[in-house]
Amino acid sequence: MLSLVEGQGGVGASLERLGDLRRRRRREMIDELIERAEWLPPGDRWLIDSVYREGRRVAEVAAILDQSPRILRRRVRAILRRVKSGRFAFVATQSRAWPALKRQVARACFIEGKSQREAAGELRLSLHAVRRQWQAVDALYEAAGGRGERDGHAGRRRGEQA
Repeated sequence: MLSLVEGQGGVGASLERLGDLRRRRRREMIDELIERAEWLPPGDRWLIDSVYREGRRVAEVAAILDQSPRILRRRVRAILRRVKSGRFAFVATQSRAWPALKRQVARACFIEGKSQREAAGELRLSLHAVRRQWQAVDALYEAAGGRGERDGHAGRRRGEQA
């Protein structure tokens, strides 16, 4: 940790270095976000690229899409939560080796952010079948060293709390 009284230049120089570290860390986080966005569906990827790669304001993107800025900000936050989750990266990098059904459910729930019920309707499966596959993916994630708690809310049913 940087001391605010040590080093050359005193407190001012230390605060300046701290600010540089924050900017560098933020840039690293944005670069990682943009890299992970490659796995998103095209619409979500475009939105993240517009805001974080091209630097557009959400209000500007909302005007292009003819949507409310408030709703679009909420959508961006939901995508960010999903992309930052360990399960998102796990599914994106590991799912190629899985059976087709597990891969489809994992992609719908963890990559696209659909609820289990939405995934069941889209994939024409029972909610029970989707839930079983979701739990299997979750068990694989935890066995691979993932955290035990749910990160983000990908795959949860609407209204379900963490």
